[in-house]
Amino acid sequence: MIYIIRALLCLLLLSGTMFAQEKESPFSASAKISVSATVVGTIELITLQDIDIGVVTPSMEFIIVKPDEDQGAGLIKFTGQPNLGIRIIFSQTVIMVAGDGSTLTVEYLVNGNKINEQGTSIPLLESPAEVVMNNDGEYFIWIGCQLDITKVVPGQQYDGDFVIEVEYN
Repeated sequence: MIYIIRALLCLLLLSGTMFAQEKESPFSASAKISVSATVVGTIELITLQDIDIGVVTPSMEFIIVKPDEDQGAGLIKFTGQPNLGIRIIFSQTVIMVAGDGSTLTVEYLVNGNKINEQGTSIPLLESPAEVVMNNDGEYFIWIGCQLDITKVVPGQQYDGDFVIEVEYN
């Protein structure tokens, strides 16, 4: 699985001065405009655990990995500026394709928490999700999934990408 992160840097450093002058006329004017911004910094993404769906047997029809309780849930830690808001954009549904053209639809379930405590994490039901980093500049997400494997072709490898982006808001 590929995780893609875009950390948006708020970088605007614009300083301009405008002057307009005509000979001492009542129609002359001058103005000075200054704009500045603070560079917030980057957000780092650290994959602490990949999703593990466990053992799949022929009798299984559905697989569910719950992000709030299953040990097989993926875990990602974001690190950045303390107490700042971030926007998390993620794939909610991914259609995976095998070499023979057969498909497998994966529904991703994502939970988040300011602390590394899976059991108290809350569902991020929509993408983008807006959350706030903790006092240490951290935020944790657990990624689960659900999939119907009744139409999976044995022996095929299914490929698809779960994409996640994060930026300051």
